[in-house]
Amino acid sequence: MTRDICEAIEKQIMELGCYSPIEWLLQSGYLQYVEYERWRMGELPYLEDSILCPTDKLLSQLNKGEQFATQFKLVIQTQALTSWQSASGLKISRVPKLSRLLARLWLRQKDVPQMDLFMDNPSVVTENQLINALNNRELAKAQSLLEQLDQQVPNHPQLSDYDSLIVYAQQIQKPLAADFIREELECLKTTILPVAQKLLRQTTRDYVAPAWRRLAKALTDSASQDSDLHASYAWQQMQNWGEVKNTIINTTNYQQQPVLLARLAKAFWYLQQWDQCLLCWCHLFGLDAKFSAEKIEHQADARLLLMWYDFKEQELSDEDFPAWLLLQEPGLIHHIDNQFFENADQPLLEVLVQLLRAQGDDEMEWRRLLQKLNPTLLRIFLEAV
Repeated sequence: MTRDICEAIEKQIMELGCYSPIEWLLQSGYLQYVEYERWRMGELPYLEDSILCPTDKLLSQLNKGEQFATQFKLVIQTQALTSWQSASGLKISRVPKLSRLLARLWLRQKDVPQMDLFMDNPSVVTENQLINALNNRELAKAQSLLEQLDQQVPNHPQLSDYDSLIVYAQQIQKPLAADFIREELECLKTTILPVAQKLLRQTTRDYVAPAWRRLAKALTDSASQDSDLHASYAWQQMQNWGEVKNTIINTTNYQQQPVLLARLAKAFWYLQQWDQCLLCWCHLFGLDAKFSAEKIEHQADARLLLMWYDFKEQELSDEDFPAWLLLQEPGLIHHIDNQFFENADQPLLEVLVQLLRAQGDDEMEWRRLLQKLNPTLLRIFLEAV
């Protein structure tokens, strides 16, 4: 969830073995996958129109990333980004420099295709064309290339894996029956996804996105309390954060379900709705402080993590985090109404909200009440005024 490009590069190299600036946009929340998908389908003229970052800031981050990537001795290649609907090329930006930077793919030396190897080994060419066909969702072409690869190398160790990916991609074009949802989810997570990650690497998401969408639609009306069987889980896997948010807030009593609240906080962060993200954390800590403390330690929002570490230096318990957070972000009181406290029993936070809104004699009364409830928070409040 980091927006810092250097941290993202390290993460990509560790997980994918390469660095893609477009992947960084998706990971950072500057580009929603649903918009990227529309662009790959040829529905958007330029990718830059969907990037939620000013061009000057984006160029600065990409230049910083290029300098950082050179430390890993990566080799630059230009990605052939074509439409999934046709073989035509796609336009990234009206700014030539931005187009060049975003089209790049940084590979480890050992992963760079060798042209002499390509020329001497036709099966290598066929296999790479097969991977591209799977990435571009060209299933008939992929089937033909698999048959060609089978003729060229009958004992190729990945033939059955490629066949599994093609068969599965054909299968998911049909609606998913409710009786098979759990079985389908397990198959995708434990069988298909590992194979796709092994063979497709950094383009795995493009291959599995239709499968997650199919599952999400099948789960839309599910009343299951299993967090993985909630539609938001499937939408999250394909990084459709708008749908993650919508399915959760339309779920009855989602405010009482820690897993859904944590997922909602993540969605708000990706959608760049910072205040709503913080309010979710306030709900979470009021509902289950132990669960929330564990979750917040393992998410990578640098700004929130820094606030959490600052909080841990105070003489306060984890349950006090929402009240302390409000002192750091007093603007949150404009988003807190009576309904908030109906869904979260947090008397300390409620007193602090009243104190921040009070004036004159009322303020002194709320100060006295805060002194009784939590002297440390009153001290922090007085230091800030």
